[in-house]
Amino acid sequence: MSSIVDEVLSLYQGVVTDPSTWSEQSVVDWVDSVGASEEVDRQSAKYLRRVVRVAEKLRLFWSADVRRDDDSIAWQSRVDIALGPRAWRPVLDLATHRLAVAPTEVLFDVVNDLFRVVNNRPWLEDTSYQEWLDDT
Repeated sequence: MSSIVDEVLSLYQGVVTDPSTWSEQSVVDWVDSVGASEEVDRQSAKYLRRVVRVAEKLRLFWSADVRRDDDSIAWQSRVDIALGPRAWRPVLDLATHRLAVAPTEVLFDVVNDLFRVVNNRPWLEDTSYQEWLDDT
């Protein structure tokens, strides 16, 4: 998968499961480390800025929520509880862009899964990666 998408998912997981360890500075440091580990094109940078804004909202929500220490809530569910599908939109946009730039089957599956979450319907009527690749 695109390491940028992996990093974004790790950021979301971190801010919803342990919001006290994240601050504005640690998010800035995260952005710097992502930029240092992989070349980030202009479009990806645009989506990353959106991701950071969402991550800050998630962090603030879980910093104040009484359920923040409830380990029975999966991190993806924490994202859904806080902001619902709109939290996943910038991740879907980033993953879709990265899929167009450097397609992989794993990234295709991520886009497929995120599309269902964001749009509440299947992406490309459940086309397989190979079918999609043949058509592009």
